[in-house]
Amino acid sequence: MFLIRLSSLTALVSLSAGCEAPPAVAAFNGQTVTIQQMGYDFFSEEAQAEADRICAQDGKRAEAQSMTRAASGLAAPVINYLYLCVPKSGSPRGDVK
Repeated sequence: MFLIRLSSLTALVSLSAGCEAPPAVAAFNGQTVTIQQMGYDFFSEEAQAEADRICAQDGKRAEAQSMTRAASGLAAPVINYLYLCVPKSGSPRGDVK
C-alpha cells in the first residue's frame, strides 16, 4: 500500500515539475505492441523508438496504427499507442536473419 502511494506521489511530483514520462510497453503479442506514455497527445518519437525496439526482436519494424487516451485520473493524459509489427523491406515474411 505504501509503495503504491509513493509511486503515485512520485508521478504527481514529476508532472508538476513538467517532466514527461518515458514510454513503457503495455502489451506485446508478436503481431502488435502497445506503448503507454504520459504527457503526450500525439505520436511521440520516443514511443515510436520503443515500439521499433520491441518489434525488432522478431526482425520487424513498428508501424503506427492508433492512439487512445487511457483512463488515468491524472492531470496529464496517459496515451496508449498501438503499433503493428510489420516485415522490414525486402523480407516478405519478416524472418530477417
